[in-house]
Amino acid sequence: MMTTAQRRLVTAPMVLAMVMGAAAVYPFVLLDGHYILDADIQVDEIRLYYEAFRDWSWAALPRPSANVYFQGQTLIYGLALYLYDAVAGPISADANLSHYALVSANAVNAAAHVLAAAVFFATAKRLANQAWVAVIITALFAFSPQILDITLIRIDRLMMLPLSVVLHSSVMIAQGDIRLRSGIALGIALALLTATKISGFLFGVFPATAMLVFLGMRQFERMAWRRIGAFAATTIAAALPVLCVLMIRFLLHAEDFLDILITGYDMQLRWTSVLPVSPIFYYYVELFLVYGPVFLGACFLSPVVFAFDAVKHRSSRSVLLIGNLALFSIAGAVAFKFERGGYHLVPLYLFALAIAADLLPKLMRRQFPQRAGLICSVLGLVGLGVPAVTV
Repeated sequence: MMTTAQRRLVTAPMVLAMVMGAAAVYPFVLLDGHYILDADIQVDEIRLYYEAFRDWSWAALPRPSANVYFQGQTLIYGLALYLYDAVAGPISADANLSHYALVSANAVNAAAHVLAAAVFFATAKRLANQAWVAVIITALFAFSPQILDITLIRIDRLMMLPLSVVLHSSVMIAQGDIRLRSGIALGIALALLTATKISGFLFGVFPATAMLVFLGMRQFERMAWRRIGAFAATTIAAALPVLCVLMIRFLLHAEDFLDILITGYDMQLRWTSVLPVSPIFYYYVELFLVYGPVFLGACFLSPVVFAFDAVKHRSSRSVLLIGNLALFSIAGAVAFKFERGGYHLVPLYLFALAIAADLLPKLMRRQFPQRAGLICSVLGLVGLGVPAVTV
């Protein structure tokens, strides 16, 4: 059992991480108060789900149209609008429902950003083994220019929460900390990602590589396979009902699902075909130039530090991160280049810094006392963070 003092040590940085997340989205909530419509926000679809919740008329939902997005996010926004209606009082017939729909979508995405910061903090603390190093890393995440440059109303801001949960669960899997609640959380998060973007299922590569790391560290022994099998079953069992709810319109019109899916992927391919594939290193250099050259230099050197850890100590966290950095580096080099693409690399870069901040003091133990090494790492991270959060 944790003492009260220990709980405070854990809770205080977590609260600070959430405050940083709230501070990061607050100006954008005010800015988006003007509600300039984004092409990807389907207000009419939000209205349909709102009316389905209000009248409980799910069977009346029409056939969904083909799109590069599924409709999990619009159902969530419709539920938020319904709850707003229930709490604030019935929305009058002559009210501008589009305005309320956008208010609800902004509120949901803002809350997702705050919660994502809290989950990100928990992951960074697990990787860095130091709460205040994790706080600094979380500040870089909460105020990341790559994320904040994405309009708050867009689906990408909502996706950061389930993506953060997937990454946290993946780290736990790789480290052998396999729990029932982690499997449930991972299943729900993967369902949310799958039911939003048509390519959202690809984020499943993170837990898949984590499972490979877990099995490899245990030489693929039978007991390890059993643990992974039970965990995967829990994840699937948690994901399926959530996925069915979020994609209820596709279930109601199941006979058209394959045609809708094929058309949606065709739209995705036609859209990406007009985007450039150069510069090759856009997602690793140009996209992160706003952080400054010191940040980029530290990010490129960090893998060298924990590659040593992966080889010498067979550290699961280092092996997991190296594998995913290598995988997404290859994919990013040949993929289309888009200004809102590559935001999933932000956590990987920052996790690299978190691991390096933990390893550097240990590597410098012979030259400096461990406390001095920790202080150097924290000061270095602060120095990296100042350009990022002041841009």
